[in-house]
Amino acid sequence: MRYLNRNKYLDMPKIVTPLSDMPLNNLKPKGKVYKESDCEGLYNRLSPLGCKT
Repeated sequence: MRYLNRNKYLDMPKIVTPLSDMPLNNLKPKGKVYKESDCEGLYNRLSPLGCKT
């Protein structure tokens, strides 16, 4: 979706929702450590072994 701002079309900002229990439980390990963050700066780090910190 786009909106007009000073005669230029810009993309709408992405809506980020807070992390809740269900998405945290559905996180799957990947090949390296990665972070899943929410809109308030909270993040969850997931290791390749599946440890969530």
